[in-house]
Amino acid sequence: MILEVAMLQIKQGQTSDFERNFQVASGIISKILNRVRETTNQIITKLAERNTNDLHDPHPYGFELNAAQWAHFIAIHETLPIRQLGRIREANQ
Repeated sequence: MILEVAMLQIKQGQTSDFERNFQVASGIISKILNRVRETTNQIITKLAERNTNDLHDPHPYGFELNAAQWAHFIAIHETLPIRQLGRIREANQ
């Protein structure tokens, strides 16, 4: 909802409101992503205690990963939007 309001404000030329709403939205998104990353790290820790070699699932690019490898792969990809939000914030300051 906040992002929809921000987009409307851009269309109406109200950029200062957009900047404020963007800061609020990006802060909320960052907090959510941090919680997801914490949960993923907990899962990785639990998977490290188990034998996951027989739990395979194919990646869309044609190679297979076991459960622990998938968890690490997800953890790496979770950092991408956090870094993107940081770059957007820096560009708008």
